[in-house]
Amino acid sequence: MALETTTREALPLTSQARPLDCYLEVEGLRLRYWDKGEGPPLLLIHGFGACCEYWQNNFTALAQHFRTIALDLPGHGYSEMRIPDYSLPSSANFLASFLDALHVEKASVVGKSMGGALALALGVYQPSRVNRLVLVNSAGLGREIALSFRLLAVPILRDILTIRTRLGMKLWQKSLAHRKAVINDEWVELAYRMGGRPGRRQIILSLARSGLDLGGQRPAVWESLQHRLSEIKTPTLIIWGAKDAVIPVSHAYNAARLIPQAQLHVFENCGHLTQIEVAEEFNQLLINFLQSPGGRK
Repeated sequence: MALETTTREALPLTSQARPLDCYLEVEGLRLRYWDKGEGPPLLLIHGFGACCEYWQNNFTALAQHFRTIALDLPGHGYSEMRIPDYSLPSSANFLASFLDALHVEKASVVGKSMGGALALALGVYQPSRVNRLVLVNSAGLGREIALSFRLLAVPILRDILTIRTRLGMKLWQKSLAHRKAVINDEWVELAYRMGGRPGRRQIILSLARSGLDLGGQRPAVWESLQHRLSEIKTPTLIIWGAKDAVIPVSHAYNAARLIPQAQLHVFENCGHLTQIEVAEEFNQLLINFLQSPGGRK
């Protein structure tokens, strides 16, 4: 396994120092990740079409308390533009292999949107690897999802919707946030650049076909998890934006009812990009949960 660290010119989303890019190979795939801080390991898993930068407003604050690790999932960010088997059991095994490569036996895991479904899969299929579980506007908890995502399941429309323009990227990003001001020009430029990586459009279309249909999230994405939520023994925090226009907040309330040790926090006047829209409040909530009794293992 080869480890490397590099610096890359990037558009800062905050005034905080940007972490170094690190790379390693997991199951034959070259992955980019960030790794900073000391203490109990904390793994951050981004959502559909995103990358490490979606945690940039959180990473430094969290790294002051934990060994904080964020990765670009395969086919995302600056990781290799190839995806492995994204079935939930295989995804859990892949994340476990990533932790193995970093010599991390057990971590608290934060999953955002699609990353929430992957974090859930790790908690269900590899429970011994998860200390605490945090689901942020998580996929995998029900069928409903925004029309803009469902249209990606329609062949002609998905080809049109994934044409890369700055205006299209700006409109897409603003549709995710309730507090539109967080989607500034720098953020749009970052998302636009990431979207231009060779092979990325094909990756997005492939993920959309496998995870979505015109009715919403495919049953294979959420039904197997839904039936096992009551088995999760890991202390769990569910974070949502009350104005989430992508995945309804009703999914959060249902999951909090089914997961035995779940806590729920809903931010008012906040949309799907919770960790960005209310970054300071999000960071403090997360730190408090992870440092509460039983959290530092």
